[in-house]
This record gives sequence, structure tokens and C-alpha cells, in this order.
Amino acid sequence: MASDFIVLSHREPYEQVDAEDGGVELRRKTNGVFTTLDSVMRRKRGTWIAWKEEEGPFEERILVPSADHEDAYTVRRIPLAPDEARRFYYDFTSTALWPVLFSLLDRARFTRVAWETYQRVNQAFADATCEEAEPGALVWVNDFHLMLAPRMIRRRRPDLRLALFLHTTFPPPDVFGVIPWREELLDGLLHLDLIGFHIPSYAQNFADTVSRFMGANITSVTGTDLIAHGPAVAVPRYPLSVRYGGRSVGLGVHPVGVDVDYFAAQAQLPGTVEQAADVRRRVGADTLLLSAERLDYVKGIVERLECFERYLQRHPEMHGKVSFIQIAVPTRTGMEDFQVMRRDVEEAVGRINGSFARMDWQPVLHFYGSFDRPELIAFYVAADIAWVTPLRDGLNLVAKEYIATQMGGSGVVILSEFAGAAAELDGVILTNPYSPDDMDRALEEAIDMDEGERTGRMLRLRERVLSHDVHQWSRGFLRDAERAGAAAQRGTT
Repeated sequence: MASDFIVLSHREPYEQVDAEDGGVELRRKTNGVFTTLDSVMRRKRGTWIAWKEEEGPFEERILVPSADHEDAYTVRRIPLAPDEARRFYYDFTSTALWPVLFSLLDRARFTRVAWETYQRVNQAFADATCEEAEPGALVWVNDFHLMLAPRMIRRRRPDLRLALFLHTTFPPPDVFGVIPWREELLDGLLHLDLIGFHIPSYAQNFADTVSRFMGANITSVTGTDLIAHGPAVAVPRYPLSVRYGGRSVGLGVHPVGVDVDYFAAQAQLPGTVEQAADVRRRVGADTLLLSAERLDYVKGIVERLECFERYLQRHPEMHGKVSFIQIAVPTRTGMEDFQVMRRDVEEAVGRINGSFARMDWQPVLHFYGSFDRPELIAFYVAADIAWVTPLRDGLNLVAKEYIATQMGGSGVVILSEFAGAAAELDGVILTNPYSPDDMDRALEEAIDMDEGERTGRMLRLRERVLSHDVHQWSRGFLRDAERAGAAAQRGTT
């Protein structure tokens, strides 16, 4: 059955797990954006297209059920052999694209065989989309894994409305330009009706990049209110569209939010409050710092640990009074860069605890593993300071999730000025994660901040997070996608 709404993502929204009765059940992934897309899919009853590694018997289609079966939808799976999945995900998207998008060029590696696999996988997604979509359907492509698919879809199905949301940064032209196949990737994106970005500077970088390498023209610009807080990622104006090949591509700015109602409600549950109190009892310190992220070199984990180590060296009077919980979620465990990263983190934790720990106090509590959302929220409630200092980040939802749990609270957020959220969150302590001195300054400021200032800052932060939640994000992006697609079909762009 053809669908009028298609979501393309490299990952499925659910995973199949063994049920207690010996069968198989679907478990929803805890990613906040996926949860929102899942609710959109149920409302629109569309088709979600993702890839799945072939492991034994393969089901091409899975029906995601609901209690009344009225808002169920279909997941269409694209089978990838193990070697093909490795070349697509690890060798190209994770080794070629990921470090370039985050401006960490020394980690980027490019191989022809990985590029050819990326092309084939994108073609498979495009073919599946053309088969599943009814005439005039809206197709929502997610992220950098499928940059070529829009051109492939457009050539076969010009009737479809195509929009992509980029969940990462988009770097300046001289950074993106190192990719050997930059023109092919940009041409793929220029076949969209709309491209969504987290913040204005990413839209500006994209427009500058396609202008330089593709000869696209910037056709309109607008001002923005996302300029006052994060100077490293803020621009006063950004382009609304670029023109290329006789058609216009809209550029939208839609910072992703979090499900505020869920996080607030979960934070107030008696079980969560008790778990948070238990964390505080176990830690035993007066001040609790918290970081939670994937174990990824872009997250600045080692730099943060070294900052905490310097703090303990400067302040022996704070030993036993401040502790740091570092949660590192496994990711890309098959890649050497991430294996080395894990060793570096564990060595830093061991060195700090070996130098400063006492019988009644452990300065760093390091957890390597995944936590479900209720468990993570208990850590948020327990923490006095959320320490979020990636070297670069598209936005950063951990900071927003922490803020959403602080009803009437006085938690403090230390945020990297290179995280996209720095452009919109007025009230955080901004810091440069590349500067040890500035990291030290921010940590001292957070720990020493008085209660009145903490409360005032959190009030401003909560006002922003509550008014720009994940549902507002999805509605705004889909509204702009519908408009851009309709205008393109009328030939008025």
C-alpha cells in the first residue's frame, strides 16, 4: 500500500528483542528524536525506510502495531550484507563524513570502495522510496547518511516533495571541501525542496559551500534572534534559500527540542526522586557534576576529565565535597578510534581516582554503558551541575534534557560554545573546550555560583526549553517542508 508520508533514516525506530513467551517483540529506541518521529508516523500512518544488516532470516516489512491498530505504520527494511553495512556505516559515514562535519579533519579517511558502497546504499533507499510513495507524497530524509538519495529520487519521481533535516553541524566551505566527492554530495542535497538545520550558522555555511563549489546563488536572507548567546556559533543573518539548476532550495532553521512534558513528569515521580536521593547518598559529596554522552571523540570527555583533575589539584579543601559522574554510552565499538578513546577515558579516570580517592570518597564515578531514560533522568535530578563541553556538536540535547528536569530547581549548565545549543540557551556558562584556562574558569564559576544566580539562570533556560520543545520542532519543520514542496510543484520558487 502506497504512503503519502515517508521517513528515511539509516536506523529503525524499534529493535526486535526476545519476548518472555519465546516470541519476538518490538522495543522502541530511546533516542528522543526517534520518539517524536514515531509519534508523527503514527499520526500520519506513513512508511519508515531504514537499513538492516542481514543476519539469518530477513523480514523486509515490519508492522509497528498500536493498541487499536488505527495508528500503526510500516517499517520497510533495506537488507545490507555485513561487509556492505561496514563499508557504508563505519568506513564512509563514520570515517569520512562524521569527522568532516565536525571539523576534525585529522580523523577523516577517504576510500573509493567506501564511497561506491555509500552510492549503492543511497540508491537502494531511493528505489525503496519511489516504490513506497504515492503521487505527491512528502519524503522526510534524516541526516548525512543519505545525502545522495534526494537526487536519485528526484530523477525518478519528480512529483515527490523532498525535505531533509541535518542533525549535525554543517562546516564552512574550506572544511567540507576536503571531501573528494564534495560536488556529488552537494548536488544530491540541492535536489531537495527544503533543508533543515539546527542553527543559522549551519545554514549560512551550507549556502557559502554550494555557492563556492556549485555556483548556486543565495536568493534571500533574514535576520535571526539566535545570536545573543553563543558568539562562536552565532550569525546575525542567514539565507532562506539558494537557487541552483533552475530551482530553489529552502533553508530552514529549526533547533530540535526535547519532550519537556515527559521529562518533567518523570522527574517528579516518587521512584525517580528516590533514585536521585540514592545517587546522592552513594556519592556522598556536597556538589555533584554530571556528564552523559556517547563515547565519541567529538564530546571532549578527556578534556573535561583533565579539567576536573586540575580543579582537585588546586583545591585540596574540596576533596570529599565534590564528585563527578561521567556516563559514556558505547558507540561505534568496532572502530579503532573509538576503542582508543575508551582506553584514554579509562586511563584518565584511573589516574584521577588513584591520585585523590579516599576510603570514604571517589572523585570520579565512570559508567560505561547504556541507561534507559528513567534511569538517566534520576541522574539529572541528582546533579547540581550539568557539564556539557563537546569539542563541537550539532545542538546537544543532554543540556536541554537536564533543564527540563529542573522544575523550580537551581541546576547549573556548563556548555561548550561550539555546541549548537549555545546559540539559543541564555543562562548557561559558556566555555571554550579547547582552552584549559577557560574550562577551569567555567568550572570554578559553576561550583562557586550563589543560589540566587543559579535560580535566575535556570528560569531563563527553562523558559526557552519549554517554549521550543520537540513537538514544536517537528511541527515547524513539517510546516516548512509542506510549503516548500507545494511551492516547488507550482513552479513558484
